[in-house]
Amino acid sequence: METDFITPVEKRGDFYFKREDVYVPYDFSPANGSKLRQCQLLIKKNAEAAKNGIVTGTSILSPQAVIAASVAKQINVPCDIFYGGTRQELLETKKYPSIAKKLGANISIVSKMAYTSVLTSKAEEYANTNGRFNIRYGFDLRNNLDVFIGSVATQTQNIPKEAKILVVTVGSAITLIGILCGLAMYENNIEKVFAIGCAPNRINKIQDYANMIYFERGIVLPVGKLKYIDAFNNIKGYKYENTMKEEYNGIVFHPRYEAKSFCWLRKQNLSKCLFWITGKDIQPN
Repeated sequence: METDFITPVEKRGDFYFKREDVYVPYDFSPANGSKLRQCQLLIKKNAEAAKNGIVTGTSILSPQAVIAASVAKQINVPCDIFYGGTRQELLETKKYPSIAKKLGANISIVSKMAYTSVLTSKAEEYANTNGRFNIRYGFDLRNNLDVFIGSVATQTQNIPKEAKILVVTVGSAITLIGILCGLAMYENNIEKVFAIGCAPNRINKIQDYANMIYFERGIVLPVGKLKYIDAFNNIKGYKYENTMKEEYNGIVFHPRYEAKSFCWLRKQNLSKCLFWITGKDIQPN
């Protein structure tokens, strides 16, 4: 399955669903979805910098470790995963670090704190010292704007003309920004985008990227259509560390991401709605 594969949109029950979760290209790894494609294209673009290996600092709750380890295994380079604020014996019981280790990644605790800024700094220092490529947390694509287009924006090409409302889960906001870019590039009838924030508020980040993309590419992101729902701070149970169980017409949603957004959607009176599924939960093979 190639990175340019356009994942399907399905109509199930009352909603349309963008099925990025069906992008599962590896037979050796359960990694999947839009985040995997982002990582693949990011490494492809930066192949020279990544030829000696990659490193990433991440959360034990994030599938980023598995995705990074999978891409490293694909191109046969070393992969180092940095964690903070935990203990080795606890780390070994967690799903994502365990899967990443089985894929060949080196797992390290590099800080007493799990702050993203600290882990990013440690990873950047290691990358500079050892000639590795640092995959920033959330697959931050700053300085790699073309990856937005190749990994996410192009996936908006098959939004059905009947869909007027789009609902997207927001973690790092990278996928949302790519979708907004696609809405600006390809014909569609989307009138409103509900962004359900399941992580700290990303409004400023979204606007920063909108400005950058306009400055560098002349693409005007339709931020006027965006309605940001800060569920992380304002709805009980929507903190990043919380999980939910939610399924609909045979689709089982990711417990940390889409399950929360779909729970929100079911309580709204929205029609002609497309729900964007970024990926499914990663389970051991």
